[in-house]
Amino acid sequence: MENMYENVVDLKTRRENEVEDALQLQRGKRPEERHLKLKAVWMSLTTVLLVALIVMCVLFYYLTQERDELIKEKLSKARFWGNPNCSLKPWNESRAECRGRGADLVVINSLEEQEFIHNLTIRTWIGLTDNEQEGVWKWVDGSPLTEGYFHKNEPNGLKWENCVEIRHDWSDKSSNNWNDLLCNVSLIWICEQSELA
Repeated sequence: MENMYENVVDLKTRRENEVEDALQLQRGKRPEERHLKLKAVWMSLTTVLLVALIVMCVLFYYLTQERDELIKEKLSKARFWGNPNCSLKPWNESRAECRGRGADLVVINSLEEQEFIHNLTIRTWIGLTDNEQEGVWKWVDGSPLTEGYFHKNEPNGLKWENCVEIRHDWSDKSSNNWNDLLCNVSLIWICEQSELA
């Protein structure tokens, strides 16, 4: 019977020890489990943000591509040409030459058009003037100037410089190279025809 009693005591002690070990193990795991849960939440949020960033980049890329395609389409439908024989004329006469060809002086609606004309590296008239009202710049098609590429400190001509040229002889060589000028100065010009005849 003593032997049985020892076995029961040993069993009881062993059971108490197992319970104590289990409690200690559980106490020791809890902070670790919380840490693992925080890691899992952090990884989930990071993944969601990364996916959102990738989606935004893809959308930006496709929207930019679509914008570029529309600009290319507009430029492909437009006809640009300079004056024959590179003769020089005042702004009004240059405009009359363009109109005689069923076109008008060029209207610049985008940075791409500005860079296209800027890359011609010639001083030329464009279809922008404030002849009607000083300081109110309008294109020859009647639309107001919304985005301009005037050189620094331009326009500066007050009442006397009412027509706009593109210049290429400034030292900074930026695309911001518009200059207001006296309209009676003789320059070459660029005509633009919106639709092919």
